[in-house]
Amino acid sequence: MRSYADVRAGALAILVALTAPAVAGGRQGPPSAGPATKVAGRNCPDAGRVVVSVPTGFDVVRVVVADTLPGAAVDVTVMAGSADRRVRARGGGAWSLHMDAAPSGSVLVAVEPTLDAPIGACVERVELLRDERVVADVRLR
Repeated sequence: MRSYADVRAGALAILVALTAPAVAGGRQGPPSAGPATKVAGRNCPDAGRVVVSVPTGFDVVRVVVADTLPGAAVDVTVMAGSADRRVRARGGGAWSLHMDAAPSGSVLVAVEPTLDAPIGACVERVELLRDERVVADVRLR
């Protein structure tokens, strides 16, 4: 049978093991989020959600990201009907996801920080395309 001292010593050993990286200066999780991320000379929201109406449906989600620092990333989720699609943009430029046509109607576009990235990327706009034509242009402010 274990004594109280054995249980206490075991708990203390587990606590030391869990906190050792923090004591040694290791990074624990993502940096704390502030009100906005300064990227490429502009302030961008760290997160945001917009609902748009897309009367014709869409088959491509394009995320346009400003030039950014190495390692920057952002997640953009588009929810239409009963399905969602996620695009992870790592760095500046245009990032696209091609898919089967999504239904028309209300579409929720959510920009969220990528938790395993050291810094957030600045989304300039999210475009929803059908047959290579923009049917909705979403900008977060």
